[in-house]
Amino acid sequence: MKLQHNYRHLPPLCLMLLALITILSAPCLLAAETIAELTILVPAERGGGWDLTAKAMAETLRHEGLVDSVSIEYSPGAGGLIGLAQFVSSSVGKDNAVLIGGMFTVGAAVQNRAAISLLDTLPLVRLTRDNTVVAVPSESKIRSASDLIEALHSAP
Repeated sequence: MKLQHNYRHLPPLCLMLLALITILSAPCLLAAETIAELTILVPAERGGGWDLTAKAMAETLRHEGLVDSVSIEYSPGAGGLIGLAQFVSSSVGKDNAVLIGGMFTVGAAVQNRAAISLLDTLPLVRLTRDNTVVAVPSESKIRSASDLIEALHSAP
């Protein structure tokens, strides 16, 4: 099959959702059936970025006929760690549950020395990417990325 459309003009989120649909649809195409019910866990409050991402995923997956029903659950708190712990403990052995999360949860796990981390999950797809900026006071001894790395190694 030859694609006759140029998808470069689509926003990055649309392209990422297209990739997600492709990944999630592969087992469906092989099995010739749709997923009856998919649960998306958002480890944050309603109305934020992860909520909007989950809603866009749900709408697209339903529209494309890849799932019959999608439920979105919310479990905010502790930088996503509460939702992550809930997801890991309640989704063992389930193939119809996904977690929306990312770097904020990595940071929360490190900062809180959490017993659980994203290493306890299986990543499927990257939907977003965040650029990170590190700012220090003007009187800081850290003046470069090398200085920051050295400081992190000597006093994490």
